[in-house]
Amino acid sequence: MIPLWPSGRQRVALSDVYRGHDNLFTLIRLLLAGAVAVEHAFVNRLPPDAPAPMEWHDFSLSYAGVNAFFILSGFLISDSLQRRRSLEAYAAARILRIYPALIILVFLAIFVFGPIFSAFDAAEYWWSADMWRFPAETLTFVNGEGGPPGIFPNSHFAGEFSASLWTLRYEIVAYLVLPIFSAIPLISGRWARLALPIVLASTYELLLASGGEAVWSATMVSFARLGACFALGMAIYSFREALTLGWAIPVGLTLLWATLAGGTFAGELVGNAAIAAWMFTLAFASKVAISRLKSMPDYSYGLYIWHWPMMQVWGELDTDATALETLAFALPTGLILAALSWHIIERPALDSKRRLAWLFENMAGR
Repeated sequence: MIPLWPSGRQRVALSDVYRGHDNLFTLIRLLLAGAVAVEHAFVNRLPPDAPAPMEWHDFSLSYAGVNAFFILSGFLISDSLQRRRSLEAYAAARILRIYPALIILVFLAIFVFGPIFSAFDAAEYWWSADMWRFPAETLTFVNGEGGPPGIFPNSHFAGEFSASLWTLRYEIVAYLVLPIFSAIPLISGRWARLALPIVLASTYELLLASGGEAVWSATMVSFARLGACFALGMAIYSFREALTLGWAIPVGLTLLWATLAGGTFAGELVGNAAIAAWMFTLAFASKVAISRLKSMPDYSYGLYIWHWPMMQVWGELDTDATALETLAFALPTGLILAALSWHIIERPALDSKRRLAWLFENMAGR
């Protein structure tokens, strides 16, 4: 068990307990996807320019959840890169984690949900330029907020199929940058990795202070925000032997953020550090819980990409639905689709990582 206040023989380093899948990261990711869905249920019933609900010190439930995803991703993908025997194996693992479920989502959006929920007639729907723009932009991560032509016309977010997809662009960029970053000695050292999240979080705060998306591009602002989170996960992985787990650490960081740092220039960095401390402490809090949950299926990605379409569907079926009614429909249906996605698409795809890596290696002439 992780002590309340580690000292002496009680010290538990992150490297001492991090052993493959012997943790609660899968459960934590599912809870994070659920947290994003909870806030999105309220967002979905509000106009697009409405203030974010559940916000404190500029952190809302969904904002914190997405940041947490990127922190954890920075840690786990750093580990994946180190363990893979080649860049081809690393690329295969990353492609098969993102693309198969996304391709099926796009396919179903076009051929199932679009014909049912589009305001266009059949001829207008199938011959619209947006029909081909949607899959092209979604699968290349140019735009994750589009949809089949005329879809969900009664929604505040008409024309949008899955609002959650906007973050995938930054996840892919992180996947591409990490091997390059790790191969350059000047910036791949531990202290450079410690400096990176500080620099990026400070850049994000500076962009917000100078006008945010009203002045700078949304891509630049989001890259600084999510890049800082991913870089924090990288730094945690680099310093895993030195980092101590203990309940006092997340509690202390949360109090610091709530009372002094939150809402200030240091708020983003301290808030992200508190989120990270909670995640890594909870992930290794109980060996009993881990033994029961470490092998649970990973429905988090499926829930993350499917909960918003289910909210859009419910909004079409009941235009007067409340946020709680929307959530009551979207959460269980999103989980069902997530389960189907994992067992039918994602898990079998991940099982073919070695074959795809072998193909990449042969294409590269290795």
